[in-house]
Amino acid sequence: MKIEFLLALLFLSIVTNQLSGQDVKQEREVYVDKSVFPEAALSQLNQVSEAKQLRYIRETDGTNVSYEAKFIWNKQKLSVEFSPDGTLEDIEVIMQKRDIPQELMGKIDKQFKKLFKKYKITRVQKQYKPKTDNNASVLHFYLQGMLEKFDINYEVKVRVVEKNGQEIGAYEILISDEAQILQKRKFEKVTDDNVVY
Repeated sequence: MKIEFLLALLFLSIVTNQLSGQDVKQEREVYVDKSVFPEAALSQLNQVSEAKQLRYIRETDGTNVSYEAKFIWNKQKLSVEFSPDGTLEDIEVIMQKRDIPQELMGKIDKQFKKLFKKYKITRVQKQYKPKTDNNASVLHFYLQGMLEKFDINYEVKVRVVEKNGQEIGAYEILISDEAQILQKRKFEKVTDDNVVY
């Protein structure tokens, strides 16, 4: 009898977790030595040899591993993310909320008001996702201002009060340049001694 009860409880727990469908990002960034970075990634990063504060980072988000190079280029903070094989996945530029086009911000505001009782944007990054498979040229395209070679999205981190009014949380929401929500994940930063901008 006890075993049946425990099995039923376990089954109910699994079903509840699956139905909630809540995707949680548990991000952890750790500085690594350049020698740990994928060779194909280092090859592209040679183009930014004059960048300031170049840092090499290994990132995990709970399930995936990636490598990021963070640096300052032309007075902008950039984060260039690579897969473990060195394929450039995206380029992110930190920006201010006020720099989001006004029309787009209006649409984002409407979306967020539908999702949350209250919200506060805490961080915005403009994301450039390459349209091409020509990995060797992707960073070059960005540096040369050939932005038509990228899909542009916005990665927005928000602190929220949920609709139930009880729960407070943080989300990372990926939004297209047409205000469509592409991904919404509850965000949990794993804290440690390595704080990376």
